[in-house]
Amino acid sequence: MAVPGRRRWSASFAAVVSAAVLTLGVVVTQVVALAVNAASDQQAWWWGLDVIRRYPFPSLLVGAVLLVVLSAVALSVQRSRAARTDPSQADAGADPGAAVRIEQPRRTGVVDAPIGELPTVVRGRDDVVVDLLAPSAAGPSPVRVVAGLGGCGKTTVALAAARAARADGWRVWWVSAVDGTALVAGMSAVAREAGAPAEEVAAAGSDVALAGLVWRWLERVPGRWLLVIDNADDPAVLAPAGASVAGGTGWVRPAGSGTVVVTSRVTDARVWGHRAGLVPLGELDERSAALMLLDRMGRAGEAELMPAAVAVADRLGRLPLAVHLAGSYLGSGVAEVGLAAYLDLLAARSVGLVDEGAPGWGTRDPRRQVLSTWEISLDALAPGPGPRPDGVAGAVLPGGGFGGAGVDARPAGAR
Repeated sequence: MAVPGRRRWSASFAAVVSAAVLTLGVVVTQVVALAVNAASDQQAWWWGLDVIRRYPFPSLLVGAVLLVVLSAVALSVQRSRAARTDPSQADAGADPGAAVRIEQPRRTGVVDAPIGELPTVVRGRDDVVVDLLAPSAAGPSPVRVVAGLGGCGKTTVALAAARAARADGWRVWWVSAVDGTALVAGMSAVAREAGAPAEEVAAAGSDVALAGLVWRWLERVPGRWLLVIDNADDPAVLAPAGASVAGGTGWVRPAGSGTVVVTSRVTDARVWGHRAGLVPLGELDERSAALMLLDRMGRAGEAELMPAAVAVADRLGRLPLAVHLAGSYLGSGVAEVGLAAYLDLLAARSVGLVDEGAPGWGTRDPRRQVLSTWEISLDALAPGPGPRPDGVAGAVLPGGGFGGAGVDARPAGAR
């Protein structure tokens, strides 16, 4: 796609360079002529035309060499400036179609999936990952929304899908939707990697226009690709002014040969529309939760611990975040208890939470399990013997309970 402003700039630059080269060539020719005249002690015109007449071939050769050298320098400068403005032009040469080449993605580092945060083994979610990457039976791949409460492992599932897709040769992009600023920055980077020129992205007059631009370029990307929009807990962030998430005019849309995965706590299918497939994510099955606990403890493969691990994981509601925290604590070297004693501590701590401001929480409420796990872990760090006098539940509950500011800093492997 040719850009008119760039074409005019290139033509003007070429004209200035040509004039400069011509002027410099005349000046250099006269300097050479004067030098030859002085050396030969012969009379010649001031403009050196007599030398050019006497020595036409050397004069032409000198002029040609200077013209080639200066033209090469001018072209190098022009391409360097163009590359700073639009990196896609760095290797484009004179090909007018180079600006829209999308065979290879340009890596910016802004939208790389944080696969390094993923556990080596993800327990109990294999079927979900396979379903997320399965091609659609008809038409473009739909949007898949992995939805569930905080701590159920939505981000972990998305990361596992990203790892599997990358291993199969897909292009993978990862964008955070924690707020509008992060989403716009990430999607702008996706547009650039999909082939959109920098000036076209910058010229988008609104978020709605930018969203349309992003998806137009994504529809042109050949081959399979995966776009993950993580932490989309506020649907309003996904719908810039005048756009609709359910209507497919916001930041989330199906497109071409790609697969779009969204992670969110919003489980209402009406929010996402009929073109989005809702993938509810709940607790782990009994065996997977116990194995995850042993993985985090560094005790995987010790079959004799399975009954106690099952009991602890069940007490934690088999919620991945709670199981992750418990296993990390028990395997940290700080813990002075084993699985059986830890189960007793969990029972005692859960009862204590009722007195700390959570009378409405049931015995299997995930908030109770997470806070109980935190309390026990922090007790191990207390300077003196016995539990800390000020429970962490009292500090977290005023911030909005589970999922509020107090408990949102959870590891990626358990989100």
